[in-house]
Amino acid sequence: MLPSQQSELARRTAAAVIPARGGSKGIPRKNLALCAGKPLLVRAIATCQQSRLLRGVWVSTEDDEIAAVARAWGAGVIHRPAELATDEASSDDVLLHALDFLPDDLTTLVSVQCTAPLLTAAELDLVIERRESQRADVVAAIAPAHEWQVAIIGDRLQGLGYVLCGEKSKRRQILPPRYRLAGSVVAIEIESFRYRGYTFSADTIPFFVAETIDIDTPNDLALADAILRQRESNSPQATERASPSAIQYPL
Repeated sequence: MLPSQQSELARRTAAAVIPARGGSKGIPRKNLALCAGKPLLVRAIATCQQSRLLRGVWVSTEDDEIAAVARAWGAGVIHRPAELATDEASSDDVLLHALDFLPDDLTTLVSVQCTAPLLTAAELDLVIERRESQRADVVAAIAPAHEWQVAIIGDRLQGLGYVLCGEKSKRRQILPPRYRLAGSVVAIEIESFRYRGYTFSADTIPFFVAETIDIDTPNDLALADAILRQRESNSPQATERASPSAIQYPL
């Protein structure tokens, strides 16, 4: 790497952390599952490496195989303790733990999920730009929610974001717009995150993504696989991935 490139990299104030534990119930070894020919973890790392704003990408894991794959593809590895790799472990605690292993002069922590492989590097950079330009605590990717969402209160249904009981049913199209967390990327101001101890604050602003899948089931994985194969067949030059031996990504 040329000195000018090293200097430019050092000026970047954001770094990505990819949480990737070894356990998964819906899809065994989900973070290493193949999606359009590449493991989900590799796709997440490669997307981060295509960013023009990230100083580096780290993978937080307790799993030796995941750690080896992360290193082979140019990511740093943060070994998290076993208690942060259970089903009950908080993602907030995983990210707070990761902060202790990142450079001290960063201002933005970017959480990138393996399970949302439709995220693009362009979207990633726009989320970082919005966080830093608007000086927001948090910028979170969101997507339209088309489902009729309900909660069970006691043993009765209650509408979320609309009135289910007490008036005539409405067509979905005339309900107020509803959104869901996309699950792909969240950019967090580090100082305020350390202070409050959890990700989302009252100063959380949205970043809209048109296409996202949060993989939880084999059907989700199959759908993401089909979308990515179609996307990459239409634009192969935009989705090239370096081989592990070719990556030069300083951390």
